[in-house]
Amino acid sequence: MYSRRFGRAKAGVSARSCARPMAGCAIESGLAAMNVPVFVLTGGDPIKRPDLFERIAHARHVGVRVSLTPSATPLASIYRDSPLFRSLRDTAQLEGKCGHCEFKEICGGSRARAYALTGDPMAEEPRCSYVPKGYVMPPPAVRTATKLHVLQGA
Repeated sequence: MYSRRFGRAKAGVSARSCARPMAGCAIESGLAAMNVPVFVLTGGDPIKRPDLFERIAHARHVGVRVSLTPSATPLASIYRDSPLFRSLRDTAQLEGKCGHCEFKEICGGSRARAYALTGDPMAEEPRCSYVPKGYVMPPPAVRTATKLHVLQGA
Protein backbone atom coordinates (compact mmCIF):
# COMPACT_ATOMS: atom_id res chain seq x y z
CA MET A 1 0.00 0.00 0.00
CA TYR A 2 1.23 3.48 -0.79
CA SER A 3 0.07 6.88 0.36
CA ARG A 4 1.17 10.05 -1.44
CA ARG A 5 1.22 12.02 1.77
CA PHE A 6 2.99 9.54 4.06
CA GLY A 7 5.05 7.36 1.71
CA ARG A 8 5.53 3.60 1.86
CA ALA A 9 3.46 1.41 4.12
CA LYS A 10 4.78 -0.38 7.18
CA ALA A 11 5.13 -4.10 6.70
CA GLY A 12 3.51 -6.62 9.01
CA VAL A 13 0.78 -4.41 10.48
CA SER A 14 -2.57 -6.14 10.63
CA ALA A 15 -5.85 -6.04 12.51
CA ARG A 16 -5.09 -9.56 13.79
CA SER A 17 -2.94 -8.11 16.58
CA CYS A 18 -6.06 -6.55 18.10
CA ALA A 19 -7.41 -8.37 21.14
CA ARG A 20 -10.91 -8.36 19.68
CA PRO A 21 -10.86 -8.15 15.86
CA MET A 22 -13.33 -5.52 14.66
CA ALA A 23 -13.63 -2.68 12.22
CA GLY A 24 -11.98 -0.28 14.67
CA CYS A 25 -8.80 -2.30 14.86
CA ALA A 26 -8.68 -2.47 11.08
CA ILE A 27 -8.84 1.33 10.99
CA GLU A 28 -5.85 1.74 13.31
CA SER A 29 -3.90 -0.93 11.42
CA GLY A 30 -4.71 0.78 8.12
CA LEU A 31 -3.51 4.12 9.49
CA ALA A 32 -0.27 2.49 10.61
CA ALA A 33 0.16 0.90 7.18
CA MET A 34 -0.13 4.34 5.60
CA ASN A 35 2.39 5.77 8.11
CA VAL A 36 -0.17 8.20 9.56
CA PRO A 37 1.60 9.69 12.61
CA VAL A 38 -1.44 10.69 14.73
CA PHE A 39 -4.98 9.33 14.98
CA VAL A 40 -7.36 12.02 16.33
CA LEU A 41 -10.51 10.74 18.01
CA THR A 42 -13.02 13.56 17.95
CA GLY A 43 -16.57 14.43 16.99
CA GLY A 44 -19.48 13.56 19.19
CA ASP A 45 -18.18 12.09 22.40
CA PRO A 46 -15.42 9.50 21.88
CA ILE A 47 -14.88 9.14 25.63
CA LYS A 48 -18.23 7.36 25.94
CA ARG A 49 -17.10 4.56 23.60
CA PRO A 50 -16.93 1.27 25.54
CA ASP A 51 -13.93 0.14 23.46
CA LEU A 52 -11.98 3.41 23.76
CA PHE A 53 -9.05 2.07 25.78
CA GLU A 54 -8.76 -1.02 23.58
CA ARG A 55 -8.63 1.12 20.44
CA ILE A 56 -6.02 3.44 21.94
CA ALA A 57 -3.93 0.46 23.07
CA HIS A 58 -4.13 -1.12 19.62
CA ALA A 59 -3.19 2.14 17.88
CA ARG A 60 -0.14 2.49 20.13
CA HIS A 61 0.72 -1.17 19.53
CA VAL A 62 0.86 -0.61 15.77
CA GLY A 63 2.86 2.62 16.18
CA VAL A 64 0.21 5.33 15.79
CA ARG A 65 -0.02 8.10 18.40
CA VAL A 66 -3.54 8.96 19.57
CA SER A 67 -5.02 12.35 20.35
CA LEU A 68 -8.40 12.55 22.07
CA THR A 69 -10.55 15.66 21.61
CA PRO A 70 -13.98 15.33 23.24
CA SER A 71 -16.44 17.93 22.05
CA ALA A 72 -19.70 17.09 23.78
CA THR A 73 -18.86 16.33 27.42
CA PRO A 74 -16.65 18.58 29.56
CA LEU A 75 -13.65 16.71 30.97
CA ALA A 76 -14.55 17.71 34.54
CA SER A 77 -17.91 15.92 34.33
CA ILE A 78 -16.23 12.86 32.79
CA TYR A 79 -13.79 12.77 35.70
CA ARG A 80 -16.61 13.18 38.25
CA ASP A 81 -19.23 10.88 36.70
CA SER A 82 -17.38 8.14 34.81
CA PRO A 83 -17.67 4.71 36.50
CA LEU A 84 -14.02 4.04 35.67
CA PHE A 85 -12.75 7.22 37.31
CA ARG A 86 -15.04 6.70 40.31
CA SER A 87 -13.60 3.24 40.89
CA LEU A 88 -10.04 4.58 40.52
CA ARG A 89 -10.74 7.14 43.27
CA ASP A 90 -12.31 4.53 45.61
CA THR A 91 -9.36 3.43 47.75
CA ALA A 92 -11.47 0.66 49.34
CA GLN A 93 -11.11 -1.26 46.06
CA LEU A 94 -7.31 -1.27 46.14
CA GLU A 95 -5.74 -4.72 46.36
CA GLY A 96 -2.49 -6.13 47.73
CA LYS A 97 -0.13 -3.83 49.64
CA CYS A 98 -1.99 -0.73 48.46
CA GLY A 99 -5.24 -1.99 49.99
CA HIS A 100 -3.53 -2.42 53.39
CA CYS A 101 -1.38 0.70 53.28
CA GLU A 102 -1.93 3.41 55.88
CA PHE A 103 -1.03 6.03 53.22
CA LYS A 104 -3.55 4.87 50.58
CA GLU A 105 -5.74 7.98 51.01
CA ILE A 106 -2.72 10.20 50.35
CA CYS A 107 -0.74 8.14 47.85
CA GLY A 108 -3.04 5.60 46.20
CA GLY A 109 -0.14 4.21 44.18
CA SER A 110 0.13 4.49 40.44
CA ARG A 111 -3.05 3.03 38.97
CA ALA A 112 -1.60 3.47 35.47
CA ARG A 113 1.51 1.45 36.32
CA ALA A 114 -0.55 -1.23 38.06
CA TYR A 115 -2.74 -1.52 34.96
CA ALA A 116 0.20 -1.54 32.57
CA LEU A 117 2.14 -4.22 34.44
CA THR A 118 -0.66 -6.43 35.79
CA GLY A 119 -3.72 -5.71 33.63
CA ASP A 120 -5.69 -4.70 36.76
CA PRO A 121 -5.82 -0.98 37.66
CA MET A 122 -6.74 -1.82 41.27
CA ALA A 123 -3.77 -4.18 41.81
CA GLU A 124 -0.96 -3.18 44.13
CA GLU A 125 1.61 -0.73 42.83
CA PRO A 126 4.27 -3.10 41.42
CA ARG A 127 7.22 -0.73 41.91
CA CYS A 128 6.41 0.44 45.45
CA SER A 129 9.07 -0.69 47.92
CA TYR A 130 7.08 0.30 51.02
CA VAL A 131 5.57 -2.55 53.06
CA PRO A 132 2.62 -1.42 55.19
CA LYS A 133 2.72 -2.10 58.94
CA GLY A 134 1.23 -5.51 59.72
CA TYR A 135 1.07 -6.56 56.06
CA VAL A 136 2.16 -10.13 55.47
CA MET A 137 3.71 -10.62 52.06
CA PRO A 138 2.20 -13.58 50.21
CA PRO A 139 4.67 -16.38 49.57
CA PRO A 140 6.20 -16.37 46.09
CA ALA A 141 4.78 -18.82 43.61
CA VAL A 142 6.69 -22.07 43.90
CA ARG A 143 7.27 -24.18 40.83
CA THR A 144 6.94 -27.88 41.41
CA ALA A 145 9.34 -30.23 39.70
CA THR A 146 8.02 -32.31 36.88
CA LYS A 147 9.52 -35.49 35.51
CA LEU A 148 11.26 -33.44 32.84
CA HIS A 149 12.86 -31.14 35.43
CA VAL A 150 14.00 -34.11 37.51
CA LEU A 151 15.52 -35.85 34.50
CA GLN A 152 17.29 -32.69 33.36
CA GLY A 153 18.79 -32.14 36.82
CA ALA A 154 20.17 -35.68 37.08
